[in-house]
Amino acid sequence: MKKLLRVADICHTTRCTIAGVFQEELNPDNPLGMHGAIAEAFGALLQRIWATSGTSTSYSPREFKQQLQRFAPQFSGYQQHDSQELVAFLLDGLHEDLNRVLKKPYVEKPDWEGGGDLELVQLAQKSWEGYMMRNDSVIVDLFQGQYQSTLVCPECQKVGWWLVLRIVLIVL
Repeated sequence: MKKLLRVADICHTTRCTIAGVFQEELNPDNPLGMHGAIAEAFGALLQRIWATSGTSTSYSPREFKQQLQRFAPQFSGYQQHDSQELVAFLLDGLHEDLNRVLKKPYVEKPDWEGGGDLELVQLAQKSWEGYMMRNDSVIVDLFQGQYQSTLVCPECQKVGWWLVLRIVLIVL
């Protein structure tokens, strides 16, 4: 839970954005989402954590945990869990619950036609645009990105590479 609170405390923008937009951008009809339940529970958790009124200095996030274990039974109970798995599940769930794309079109991945750096940048741009046609949320805005991964065969020296779209989150 400490890692989860650190995610909530990453920056003022995150706090304000997620807590402020989750109701406006809720997409309960997304078949890949959780009908808005995770976004609503996490938004309520953030609002409670950052509340300036009230005398209580502690808060037990029972409602959030109940919703979390409803959709991810691996987080049921009180045993220790992998915080990376929790954060990845939460960000993916928030993304789908807050996805601005209401009807996801079929998008073919662009093929590499060869060339140099300019063509690679153009391919990366096409790939990102195709991704954004299906995935557009505050989570994408704040946490997702694209990078190029390269692999060199140690025997034949052949170079292979691919573009990876991934949630990028660095928690110090």
